Amino acid sequence: MLKKIYFIILLIQIVLLSYICYIIYNNSLSNDWAFDDYLAIYNNKDVAEGANYINLWRNDIWGKSLLAHDSHRSFRPLLVIVFKWLRSLYGLTPSAFRIASICSHLVTTILLYYVGFIVIGSSTISFGACMLFITHPVHVESVSAVVNMAEPMCAIFILSAYIMYRKSTYKFHAIELQLDTYSGMLFTIIQTSI
Repeated sequence: MLKKIYFIILLIQIVLLSYICYIIYNNSLSNDWAFDDYLAIYNNKDVAEGANYINLWRNDIWGKSLLAHDSHRSFRPLLVIVFKWLRSLYGLTPSAFRIASICSHLVTTILLYYVGFIVIGSSTISFGACMLFITHPVHVESVSAVVNMAEPMCAIFILSAYIMYRKSTYKFHAIELQLDTYSGMLFTIIQTSI
C-alpha cells in the first residue's frame, strides 16, 4: 500500500513538472525559425530530403565541411540526424521542432528528478530541485532555439549513463557511490547550465 502511495505521488509530481514545462515554453510554439535555426535546419543541405547520411560525419552542424577554412567545427551528427528525421516526418514546420526541443528538456528534467530521488531519497527535495531546473531562465535559449537542443540531449545521455552506472554498481560500492553521486549531479547541473 505504501509503495502505491509513493508511486501516485511520483506520478503527480512528474505530471506537474510536465504541465509547468508546457506552460513556460508553449509561447515559443507559434514562433518562426530563430536565426541559428534557419541556418542549421532550413538552409542546411545535410538536413534536406535525400541528403546522404555519410556527409553528417564529414560536416559541421551548419552543413559545411569540417575541413573548410570557414567551418564552425561544431560536430553534432546525432543532432543533425534528429533534425533530418523531424524534417522527414513533419516538413519544415518550426512548431514540430520546438515540440521536440521542449520534450527533450522535459525528459532531462524527469531523469534529473530520478537521479535526485535515488541520491537523496526524498521525492520532495528532488521535485523542488527539478522545479528550479525546469523554470530557470538559463534554459530558455536551449529550449526555444531548436539548434540548441544539443544541450538537453547531452544531459539526457549523461544522466542515463549515470543511472545505468548507479544500477550496475550500487550493491557493491555504496560508499563510493555517494561521492560519485554528488560529483555526478554537480557535473550534470553545470553541464546543462552552460
